[in-house]
Amino acid sequence: MRATTAVLMLSLSACTAPPAEVAQRLAEALQAGDPAAVLVHVDPDYADPQGARDQLQRDLEAMQRDFERRTVRFEDLSMASGASAREATLTGRLNAELVGQTTWKVVGPVQLDMFKEDAFRVRSGLLPHLRNIRALMSRRVAALEANDARALEPLLHPNYRDGDRTADEVIQRLSQDLSGIKIRIQVSNYRLEVRGPIAHLDEHYRLTVGDRTLPPQIGRFTLERSAGLWLIRAGLSSGTGGESP
Repeated sequence: MRATTAVLMLSLSACTAPPAEVAQRLAEALQAGDPAAVLVHVDPDYADPQGARDQLQRDLEAMQRDFERRTVRFEDLSMASGASAREATLTGRLNAELVGQTTWKVVGPVQLDMFKEDAFRVRSGLLPHLRNIRALMSRRVAALEANDARALEPLLHPNYRDGDRTADEVIQRLSQDLSGIKIRIQVSNYRLEVRGPIAHLDEHYRLTVGDRTLPPQIGRFTLERSAGLWLIRAGLSSGTGGESP
């Protein structure tokens, strides 16, 4: 009952909030791990490359489950008006740390596209990079632990290269390496930096092969967007036997 009342109060107070204040309230709700309070400020027609509002809700609920502490800041925001007084875009920088069994530290750009009916709400741009890359790396780990190198193919950028090796060569090598071997990957933390169309991701992990757990290692990945989604452009081999820290 108390949570419902809090969401109602947020909804009522949002009616007069300017875009910058809405962004601040979004950051506070994200930091509190409160999907309902976040969704107060999300437009019914929300969409981004990850999907519509229902997908955003599922991602927010997963973040609530997976992280016990969150620091989320939208920094250096500037506003540009849209084609009408009902549209606005805030651009700036995301600085976030999400602490859980697997911790994420993220820096990168922010672009919150807002639309006003009774109040300004976000119509696109709410943590799309983080949400996309979390899903991408989860699918990668699942494929490796299932000994299914071919399941990695949809995760690779069309221009994927590891040094002189093409995507097909890397997949073929991984298929041989994974054949008949039980592996588990325990990731302690990710460090993600998004720079325009390119992102750099460090994965700190321990690899267990059969009954043997190897020393901590670091996988270093380069990611690039294709058709709006982040894919792995380099570094796949490093995630199954990378560099010791």
